[in-house]
This record gives sequence, C-alpha cells and structure tokens, in this order.
Amino acid sequence: MSENQVYLPPEPEPVQSRQDDFDFPEMPPGHGDLNFRAPIILPTNQNLWTIGDLLIAGMAAFPCSFLFRDLLGPYLVGQRVFLFVLLAAFLAGIVQTIRAPGQSSIEARMLTWFFVPTLTWAAIAGAGMAQTWEWTVLYVLLLPVPLTVFIADQLATHSVWWMSANPKLDLATMLAWRADWLRRFSFQPKDRPARASNLTSEARKLHDLVLQIKKSYRFGCIYLVLCVAGGMTMTLLLSSAKSHHERGFVFFVGFTLVLLVSCFCRTWYLHRAFGLFWDFFVAWIYAQEGPVVPAWGFHSPTIPSFARLRLVLSCLFVWAIALAMITDHFAWLLFVDPDPALQPKLSPNFLTKGSPFVFLSVSPENAYSFAYVAIAILACIVFPAVIFTLSLFLLTGPTLTAHFLALEANDAYEQR
Repeated sequence: MSENQVYLPPEPEPVQSRQDDFDFPEMPPGHGDLNFRAPIILPTNQNLWTIGDLLIAGMAAFPCSFLFRDLLGPYLVGQRVFLFVLLAAFLAGIVQTIRAPGQSSIEARMLTWFFVPTLTWAAIAGAGMAQTWEWTVLYVLLLPVPLTVFIADQLATHSVWWMSANPKLDLATMLAWRADWLRRFSFQPKDRPARASNLTSEARKLHDLVLQIKKSYRFGCIYLVLCVAGGMTMTLLLSSAKSHHERGFVFFVGFTLVLLVSCFCRTWYLHRAFGLFWDFFVAWIYAQEGPVVPAWGFHSPTIPSFARLRLVLSCLFVWAIALAMITDHFAWLLFVDPDPALQPKLSPNFLTKGSPFVFLSVSPENAYSFAYVAIAILACIVFPAVIFTLSLFLLTGPTLTAHFLALEANDAYEQR
C-alpha cells in the first residue's frame, strides 16, 4: 500500500457470533423438505457398551422370571386386574398430557402411557399362565416377537429417513424413496426407476436387486414366525419324551440355528450386511436429538431418542424371561428335576439334603451337574441377546443394506 492511500478498517458484521445467524427458538415448528442431517457422533467404545447393556438385561431377567411365573403372575391374572390396569394407564396418559403439553403429540403420549403399563401387566401375568412348554411358546409369539417386529420397523424407518437425507441426493430423490418406504406394506409396491437414465449395466442390476429387496421387507415378520415354528418342529422331533427344561433348551437351540440359516440365506449375497445393520442399530439407539430442531433439519419419524434404549432393553428382558421359563431353569438349578444324572453327590458335613444351594457342593462326582448348571445359566444370559440381535438382523438386514447401496455408499447410483 502506497503512502498516499488511506487505510480503511473493515466494518464489523451485523452478527456477534455464528449462533446468531439463526434464532432456533424463533423458528416455526414443522417439517421441511430441505432435510439436512447432523453427523452422528458416538463414544469410542459404544459397541462394547451396547453388548454389555444387552447382557445385563438378560442377567436381570434371570431371577425375575421365577418371581413372575410362580409369585406375581398368578395374582395378576383376572378380568378385574386387567380393567384396573387399563383405567390407570388411561388416567396416567391424561395427567401426563396436562403436565407436559408441549413435549410431544397428545396421541404419542397417550399411546406411551397406555401401552407401557398394559405390556408390563401382560409380561407378568402371561408368565403366570405359562406353566407348560406349549403355553410358553405362545408367550413368545404374543410378546417378544411382536415387540421385536415393532423395534425392527422403527430402526428401518429411521435409517431410511436418515440415508435419504444425504446431501448428495436431490430433493426429488429423497421424497421419492421416502414415499416408497411409506408403501412398504403394500401388496403392490411400485417399481421406482433410477434417478439417472444412463446407468451402467452393473448399476442397473444393482437397482433391480434393490427393488426386489424392498418388496421382500414386508415378509420379514412371516420369516420370523416360521423360524419359531422351525424351533418347535425340531423340539417335537428330537425331544418329545424328555423333561420340560430339556425340551426348552432344544427349542431355543433349534430356533437359533434356524435363525442363523435364515439370516445367511437372506444376506449371503450382500457385502457387509451385518456390519451395516449393527452400525445403524447403535446409531438409532444413541443418536441424540436436540430439544428444538429447525424445520429444515433432520426429524426422525420414529419414537423419541430417550425411549429407544428403554424399549430395546425391555424387549430383550421379555426374551430372557421367555427363555428362562421355557427351560424351567429353577427346576434344575435347585435339582428338583427327576433326572438322576443331575442329582449331586453330597460331601460329608457339607450341606444337608434338600438345601437349595446343593449344586455348590463341587467335587469330582458332581462335575457333570456343576458344569450343566453353569452352562445353563450362561445360556439364559447370552441366548436372549443372540436371538434378539439375529431377529432384528433377519427383519432389517437386507433392507438396510439395499438402501445403503442405493443412497449412502460412496458409489451409490442415486447420488448426483
């Protein structure tokens, strides 16, 4: 700058900080078409913490199953108790609506306060009625299976909405894929043409595959019920004359094997299907949403973020209760079972006959009994998490992978 030139200082901008660009509390409520998503930032060891939460839920359900089935359950079975639960849930929904009128919609609050007490009553009262192997299988079909299907649909809906909000997609593509998802249970879903007309042959084959997977999503519930039927069939063929707990273990082992085979058959041609499913599952549970989201921001169409982990752990808790009841674990834990191979041999002056902790008498003669009890307890804690995860993967794994390949991958053919 020469000596004759006068220095003019820059004028300050009319805003004091970047936060003043948008006054979020003053933004009008509602959903906009310009749906931009915020990045999901999770702690480093969140996957391990998620597995730990699932195992803790199974561990907590282990003693509760005995209390529900033999103590609390029989007292809650009755028409008067059921009507009282319905009345209490309805009144709680009204009170909560009056106390917090602006947190969520009236319908969402009423449904939450209606279904939570009702399902809690059903889980405890149903355990009191599930005294035989057949009734316990019916308990599985009426409670954990529908809850798992609901969670899977919530997970898939959130993930599809999030992937369609990719900034690399144009507005028409986002709206088209979301419109397709709203018709996911239709008997005649439309074949959505690709955004670009000059796709390569590989991309066209991938698009046809994605369309087929989208159509097969509505059959996931049928596949899960067929897996339960497969476990029942294996039980009837392999352990028709055995005791209650042995039939229960055969059922859940067979159910798990059928689930594994079904998951493999549905996703063997999809690369990284389980990894993508687990990433979306963890992100859906722990993705926090701010109290005020502008109209152009990402709005999840599923249940609120604070209720997702609770719902997942509650569903796993019910799976664990069903497993503990169908295997009748307290029978062999206390060695009430008539199987002579499980009867322990007591050491002199160690425990008296009939003690409920007789299995602690560890000696070479009791190696089989002690190992059986340890493995069975471990199975009642681990199996629910395995079955719940495989069921979710069976229902949502192919759909999430197909949408990822079409919308979210680096070489996704729907991106502009």
